[in-house]
Amino acid sequence: MIGLVAAGAIFLGLWLLFVFQISLSELIAGIVASAATLFAAWKMLRTVPTCFEPRARWVAQVWRIPGMICTDIWLLVKHLIRRASGRPSRSSFETAPLRPAKGQCRAASQRALATLLFSIAPNSVVLRIDAQTGEVLFHQLEPAPVPEVLRSLEA
Repeated sequence: MIGLVAAGAIFLGLWLLFVFQISLSELIAGIVASAATLFAAWKMLRTVPTCFEPRARWVAQVWRIPGMICTDIWLLVKHLIRRASGRPSRSSFETAPLRPAKGQCRAASQRALATLLFSIAPNSVVLRIDAQTGEVLFHQLEPAPVPEVLRSLEA
């Protein structure tokens, strides 16, 4: 019960931060929105059980994110310059292998982290990861090597 109240207070705080004013009407709207969010989360978690069992070394890959973002911002600038000068885009759909982890929860965690870590930088976005083969389908604006983070998430 305390966790629910704390989550509701956090959602209400975020609501008030988002609207950037404290008034009675915003407070009421925030309480209603927080309650709806909590109800939806509670209902979803009761309907679809979730599990997240990542390996510690997978989670430790977050240190790569700043470097990936800096590199991809440079690639994005190059892409925008190319498009502004009237040259065609070099964007492409690519695939890369990802050896699936053993166990349903572990494999789901691996796919979730691969999607997050590979898509957080602006040059590429994961479109699909095949659960059986582990093949990752992604889109890149500028051709670039597959980030090392994907290989580090292998089982």
